[in-house]
Amino acid sequence: MNTASRILAFIDLSSPQADKAVENALQLADMLGGEVTLLSVVERTQFAQGRRQRWPPNAFGNAYRKLDIHRVVLPGTPAETIALYADQIRADLVLMPPEYPNR
Repeated sequence: MNTASRILAFIDLSSPQADKAVENALQLADMLGGEVTLLSVVERTQFAQGRRQRWPPNAFGNAYRKLDIHRVVLPGTPAETIALYADQIRADLVLMPPEYPNR
């Protein structure tokens, strides 16, 4: 039985380390055999203005064809939005990049 079948990974698309965070999430999901949701949270003003940042190429899972990968962008503040969305999808595991330990 998988201990983490639903993984939620917060990805800061403005970070130069976004591709590394995506790769770490995909590797873990592949090892655990679970599905992964890559979540980016954008401030409401930027979301309303339609400002978009691109997912790193590895977020499309070309190297992980067996994985169920979801990409989601939501408006809000990271802490609150991540917590609410984790509850909504019933995430078993939430991954945060190291630059977000106290937010």
